[in-house]
Amino acid sequence: MKKENHSEGAAEYAVTDTNPVKKSKRKKASVFDVLNYAFFIIFALLCIFPVVYQLLLSFASKADYLQANASTVIVIPRHFNFENYKVTLYQDNILKAFGVSVFITVAGVLYSMILTCLGAYAFTKKDVPGLKAVFFLIIFTMFFGGGVIAYFMIIVFIGLYDSFLVYIIPGLYSVYNMIVISNFFQSVPNDLHEVAVIDGAGEMRIWWKIYMPVSAPVLATVGLWIATARWNNYFSSMAY
Repeated sequence: MKKENHSEGAAEYAVTDTNPVKKSKRKKASVFDVLNYAFFIIFALLCIFPVVYQLLLSFASKADYLQANASTVIVIPRHFNFENYKVTLYQDNILKAFGVSVFITVAGVLYSMILTCLGAYAFTKKDVPGLKAVFFLIIFTMFFGGGVIAYFMIIVFIGLYDSFLVYIIPGLYSVYNMIVISNFFQSVPNDLHEVAVIDGAGEMRIWWKIYMPVSAPVLATVGLWIATARWNNYFSSMAY
């Protein structure tokens, strides 16, 4: 019996072993894939080019820059030097300027996120009287503005001109960011809100304990947008 079982097992193994193995065919790249890859490669190179150009230009000497003519696409440094970095880093106010930029970015992100998230949570309440009218007035500011001169006059009128608060207070509230966060808040199940209300939680506690932790992905995205805008903001220093 043992020999028969052994022979039957060997026969089954032989049968399964002789079966042809279906090899997975590699998908051939279509013309659209080739054009798509080529487009994104060229786009990536165009995005990298300014960074590489500025890096090479920072090491170039004055003679290299003057020798470059109009037909030269990029200045190639033939005499590497660090004079540009010495002039920049050895300034007395470089650390102060960097600290101001960091403080403006951090404080702007914190205040803007708190104010924007509170507004986004308020607009998730459909039963508040007059909420649609307020929402319309806020949306109206996205399409119509008074211009730079009117904005400058408002800054002077409220006393923010030549003040450090001009870096933080203007632009604390973004209508677009509010809409993005509000749409994400509306996707949170209403059952969580009802259970919290039954347990005796107030609106502020529900916002902070439920909606804010659940919305971590969208908050991180919007926070990155605000931080980038704050860090790259040079117009406030130039104008105000």
